[in-house]
Amino acid sequence: MINEHEFGKFLIEQADTLGAFIDTLEGVDDEQDMQAIKHEISLIKGEVNQRVDVINYMIKFDLEGELEKIKQIEQACKAKKEAIKRKQERLKSIVKETLETTGEGGKTFKAHLRKSESVEVFDEKELPDAYKQQTITYTPIKKDIKEALKRGDVVPGAALITKKSVVIK
Repeated sequence: MINEHEFGKFLIEQADTLGAFIDTLEGVDDEQDMQAIKHEISLIKGEVNQRVDVINYMIKFDLEGELEKIKQIEQACKAKKEAIKRKQERLKSIVKETLETTGEGGKTFKAHLRKSESVEVFDEKELPDAYKQQTITYTPIKKDIKEALKRGDVVPGAALITKKSVVIK
């Protein structure tokens, strides 16, 4: 596995070296020296490109593959969790039915029925306003904001920013 910190340092050092070689090109008059410096520059660029290719490979194949596996495991765990919950509810209904018919709740683990009250709202529209809570949410319409900013309109509280992202093909 690549040590990201060391690799980052390497790329910075190579960029500095490359910059130094390019700076020296200005003061070189001899064609042979010029060719030697250009050769060194091409070697550095080649090494940097090779290292970046390794990183791109890791991102594209290793890490994206791992993320996909994790996503599949999460989905499988979610399905398993739901199956366990359904099984738990089915078993509880069996115990409930047994308690209701026989009154027996087990010897080692005692079960009993507990009464509870809850409100079931079957038609919210018919409820009087006194029994409703008003909730207002505002969500920015980013598409419209972007269009307005591109037209040159001023939209207080918003700005058009340009981002750069890496695309690996």
